[in-house]
Formats: sequence, structure tokens, C-alpha cells
Amino acid sequence: MENQPPFITAFWVCAGLIGIGLLPMPYGYYMLLRLALFGVCAWGVVLLYRRHAGLAAGLGIGVLLYNPVFPIHLGAKAPWVVLNLVTLALLFVASKQLAPPVRPQATEKSDEE
Repeated sequence: MENQPPFITAFWVCAGLIGIGLLPMPYGYYMLLRLALFGVCAWGVVLLYRRHAGLAAGLGIGVLLYNPVFPIHLGAKAPWVVLNLVTLALLFVASKQLAPPVRPQATEKSDEE
């Protein structure tokens, strides 16, 4: 994980937060999760809107869904679990789109040849 772009680190933090959120947690934890997902989805929209409009639109829906100003209440936990996992998948795809290309390392020839 050397020299990762900050968005990819934020993705992994959100992935961990979503994983913890699958457990029974206090209400305050889910508000923290909402803020984290709102911020990372908004950041993803800004980074992707010119490169990948469809993915940016999906993350834009996440921004609306997780916004802390006008919260959306779905009642039971089950719909949120599904939405969190869908958001996690979108963030995973976004992190792959934003990851720098992997360059093959040149092999050095030995002096013995």
C-alpha cells in the first residue's frame, strides 16, 4: 500500500466502517458512518465527474442518500445494510478508476551473461 492516493485510503476506511456497521452498534455510530460515506461519496463525485459520468452519478445518489442535513430514514436496518453494501461496491469501482496505473518493473540483466 505504498504511495496510495488519498481517495483509496478513504475508501478502505469506509469499507472498515461499513463492516463494523453490520454489527449491532449505537445510533451515534451510524451517524458517523453517514458522515463518512457522505464525504467520501461527494469527494468521489468531484474526482470522477469528467472521467466517468455514470459512476459519478451513482456516487451522487450516495451523496443525497447519506446527506446529514436532510437525513433519509428507512426505518429498519436491513435496507441500510443493502444500501451500504451497494455504496461499498460503487466506492470500490471508483477506487479502481482513480488508482494510478501499475507499471511493470524492468528486470535488470545480470553481469554474468
